[in-house]
Amino acid sequence: MIQVTEAEGVLALSCSRNMPGPLRLAGFGGYRTGAYVVDGLLVDTGSARTAPEMADLAAARGVQLVVNTHHHEDHIGGNAAVSRRTGARILAHPLTLERLRDWSSVRPFHFYRGFMFGRPQPSSGEPLGEVVETPRHRFEVHHVPGHTADHVALFERSRGWLFGGDAFVGGEDRAARPKPDIRQVIASLGRLRALEPRILFAGSGRVYQDAAATLGRKIAYLEDLGGRVLALHERGVVEEEIARRLLGRDGWFSLFTSGDYRAIHLVRSYLRSRQDPLPPPA
Repeated sequence: MIQVTEAEGVLALSCSRNMPGPLRLAGFGGYRTGAYVVDGLLVDTGSARTAPEMADLAAARGVQLVVNTHHHEDHIGGNAAVSRRTGARILAHPLTLERLRDWSSVRPFHFYRGFMFGRPQPSSGEPLGEVVETPRHRFEVHHVPGHTADHVALFERSRGWLFGGDAFVGGEDRAARPKPDIRQVIASLGRLRALEPRILFAGSGRVYQDAAATLGRKIAYLEDLGGRVLALHERGVVEEEIARRLLGRDGWFSLFTSGDYRAIHLVRSYLRSRQDPLPPPA
């Protein structure tokens, strides 16, 4: 299921699985992921669950070029269908291209990921350069590792548009997957804020009109949380207790993901980085 809205001529596509009836009745609408269409460019393609609908929409909107922000299955799952339907070229970071060709290498692939997003069909593409150009726009390519090592963002300087993928995840993080690089996450957010973007098109499908301020608030939250984690650790508080005090107990989503998302993973990401200070924004 894809919901379409528009901001300044950019189509924002909010994609999610059409959940089974009992889950909908229980109030679980599913996790939404975003994609965007502007001037023949499609930024990310959603998941395999919405691939046929994405291909139809891409064809109707004259998509000729696809850019993947990173390799996660909820952002590249429509690649094969869109490419077959439209003939669009796919551009991505070289590390992303490796995953596009062979998804069997993804381990572990938890049940919830297949349930929510499905498993992408293989696709192929070309490595991104420093700029992506469309007939009316020029998008700078910025490597912003942290969420994944291959993550990129697109910035249209003349319009102040930032397509950030999952480099920015909204809200106050209360959990994480096992191996986030929180040092790189914060540094990459700093680099994106330094661009002084006006509008942020996030990987969730949500559009933020106060982009620079939104990024600044996220950085402040993550830095403050890191300071409190390290302070408790220095006082001898164990990891599990730090997670409980600062982030609360793991809820239903941790159970649903078989522990892939847990508060303690976020705590450990800060502790891993304590000997490696955060670099200043470039």
